[in-house]
Amino acid sequence: MQIKQKIYFFLFCFSVLTPFVEVIFFLKTTSVLLLLSLFVFDLIILTISTIKLWTLSRRIFYPLTSIVAVTLFFITYSYQVSAANFLFFKVREYRLTNFVELTRSQKIKQLSKRGHLSVNYTNILPDTEPIGTLNNFKHLGDILSPDSISKEQFEIVQQKLFEMDFTSFTTFEDGTISFTISGFLDNCYGLAYSETGKNPIDNDCGHIIYWEKVGDKWYAWGTT
Repeated sequence: MQIKQKIYFFLFCFSVLTPFVEVIFFLKTTSVLLLLSLFVFDLIILTISTIKLWTLSRRIFYPLTSIVAVTLFFITYSYQVSAANFLFFKVREYRLTNFVELTRSQKIKQLSKRGHLSVNYTNILPDTEPIGTLNNFKHLGDILSPDSISKEQFEIVQQKLFEMDFTSFTTFEDGTISFTISGFLDNCYGLAYSETGKNPIDNDCGHIIYWEKVGDKWYAWGTT
């Protein structure tokens, strides 16, 4: 095999396998726009390398493999998403378990940086700004003090949540804790801790249409 052919063969193999790796390992931590851009790049590389290898070798193996790879990617996409959910959870399982125990000992039931930074369903207004006529905005101290929550406790919960790549969490009446990873408007996805295993139907992002078990009392969810 000539050097040029070896290079195209490497690019061919790379573009066949990379989309699967991108979904399984990076779907939950990469923006949709970036991921789509990578898919387009992979497809361009696959097309070019397939044409070049076909031109150099005249082997039908390459175009057939390309078609099979693209078809297989779409057919198995739901399984890839399940694998991505499981992997994302397992990497953070220990920290998530500790976070659940932490929230049980605190009185912080909700925290989010989606839109405005908020805690316990109230938007946080910087101390340097007057409240004025803004609805559902308060200074952090005014939100925390009624529940005897210290600023240090708030900062610990906030740090641990964001370090795990979540943008928010919400606690429901039955004790279910919903963690949002990311999303746009009402199309979001995340994880949930549920002792009942029951789909809460709705959360702070929208109507839940996807609910899949990823661990003991842990579920992946998605809204639309």
